[in-house]
This record gives sequence, C-alpha cells and structure tokens, in this order.
Amino acid sequence: MAWEVFTEKAQEYDNWFDRHFGAGAFALELKSIKNILKKIPDDSLEIGVGTGRFAHSLGIRFGIDPSPAVLEYAKKRGIRAARAVAESLPFPAFSFSAVFMIVTVCFLDNPLQAFAEANRVLKPDGMLVLGLIMRDSRWGEFYERKKASGNAFYKHAHFWGKDELFNALDKTGFKVTDSVSTLFDPPGSLMIINQKIQTGIHPEAGFHSIVARKV
Repeated sequence: MAWEVFTEKAQEYDNWFDRHFGAGAFALELKSIKNILKKIPDDSLEIGVGTGRFAHSLGIRFGIDPSPAVLEYAKKRGIRAARAVAESLPFPAFSFSAVFMIVTVCFLDNPLQAFAEANRVLKPDGMLVLGLIMRDSRWGEFYERKKASGNAFYKHAHFWGKDELFNALDKTGFKVTDSVSTLFDPPGSLMIINQKIQTGIHPEAGFHSIVARKV
C-alpha cells in the first residue's frame, strides 16, 4: 500500500519540510491554500494528515492517517489525530464543515470511495479542499519520471489529470467552485524564486489548490 513508505520513512518525510527547497515550497503551498479560502472552519478534518505540518499551520484540529509513525508527529503538533483510512472514516455523517486532502489524493487506494466518505462526513454545503500535483503539468511529468525510476515515495502514486479528477468529484457529489495554481519554478529547482499564485489550473504550475462544494 502506498502509505506504508510514510511509516518506514516518517522522519525523512518530516525533515523535508525543513530543507531549503521543501521549506520554500511548503510556505508557498500553504499560502495558496489560504488564498483560496476566506476562512478555515474550526470543525475541519484533514485526511492523510501525515506529520501534521499543514494541519498545524492551517489551524485544522482533527486528522486521520493510516500510518502510526507519522501520527506521532501530528499529535505532538497538537492535532487530534486517529489512525484510519480515507475510505472508511470513523466519524458520523455531517460531522465537519471542511475536509482537507493535501498531497493525499495520489496515494489513495480507492479514491472514489474516499471522496464518497468525505462527502458523507461533510455538513450540507461543506467543502472538500484538495492540494495536489496534477499529472498534466511540468511538475506532474517530473514526478511521473520519479515514479518510473522506483522512487520510494512515488512508486505507488497515481497522479491525476484535471478531467479525470473533476469527473471523479462530480460522481461522488461534489462541484468544483474554485482553484488556484502556484509553484511556477521549473522542476528540479533548488530553491523557490517565483512566488506567483494564479487563479485556475495551469500546466506550468507544480501545485494546485481546489475547492469543491458538497452538492
């Protein structure tokens, strides 16, 4: 399963956020998510919370992840985190105003079931917030090459095309209402120079933030 590498390499994964490129990319991705949201509800959940970097910075109180190793980091960052999978959430229907999946969708075993579960636990008119690398982009092609070369983190990843993703969201009861793109530096850059955040989904960008409302 794709998530198992995050148990084996939890510290390596968490340390990436403190390295020069990782810190710059994280700051810009965080800014793009905040840019697309007017407010982050107190009753928000992050699916695939990992080590809690995004949840902690965004003020997301609740998180789930299948990897017990990364959950220890998330808990130390103050996240109320539980071990669970996206396809079977341990929460009643209508529990949250917002559900986040940030760099998570590409690692899901059953994305349609995960989206359906997110829909189930969302309140009426709740929002699903995605942060991801799109396949049909320069950065998507870069990570596809990493996947093909057997990279430990990406060898099981599935990167999504825009139409494929939007169709999956539509099938599971969501309507995309907003999107922004960032990370316009070329793949393989050693540091972040370009701080642009642009409305819409652009193939030159490496990170896309998408808001989809529960229909």
